[in-house]
Amino acid sequence: MAPAWYVARTRSLAEYRARDHLEAMDVECFLPTVSTPSPRRGREDDAPLFPGYLFVRYELQEWSTRPLGWGQDLARLVTFGGVAPSVPEQLIDQLRHRVAEINGSGGLWKRYQPGDRVLVRLGSPEWESLAVVVKGAKSPEGRVRVLLEFMGRQVQAQVPWRDVRPAPDGYAIWRRRRGTRGRGRHFRNALTTAPSE
Repeated sequence: MAPAWYVARTRSLAEYRARDHLEAMDVECFLPTVSTPSPRRGREDDAPLFPGYLFVRYELQEWSTRPLGWGQDLARLVTFGGVAPSVPEQLIDQLRHRVAEINGSGGLWKRYQPGDRVLVRLGSPEWESLAVVVKGAKSPEGRVRVLLEFMGRQVQAQVPWRDVRPAPDGYAIWRRRRGTRGRGRHFRNALTTAPSE
């Protein structure tokens, strides 16, 4: 019987140890991990995409569904009615590709770095100001510290992460709106962002 992929259940918080143990036994494993601002303890910046699970590739008849000899970090294979269904190779390939896409775009959520140019929503989606990130948020629920122009001065502000989005390439820094108070006097500090021409 040819080797196939199966889903294995691990002990709590033991995915990395289970993977390392199995790989030391020459069992092929796939533990999907994604970049996150809240990494698993002992890890730099990642966590399992499916906590408590990993994929193993081996011959079921040789090893059976029991974790005997697999180490204490692996609980068992996932079974339905006592049968461990195999996972198609194509699905594993698609999952690898998707994980690479997620990590290539900054992880499970966009983390802003100091110096990033962003647009900050001010009250409504129609009104945004261009700003520079001073300090990124530690979680999607956190706040981003930015430097933005307000009333003709640059000020620091802390804004919700969800009110910040990357500034498109070619966005002009600041443009003064056309407008007067009468007799040719222009409004002061009427700044906005606009695509550069």
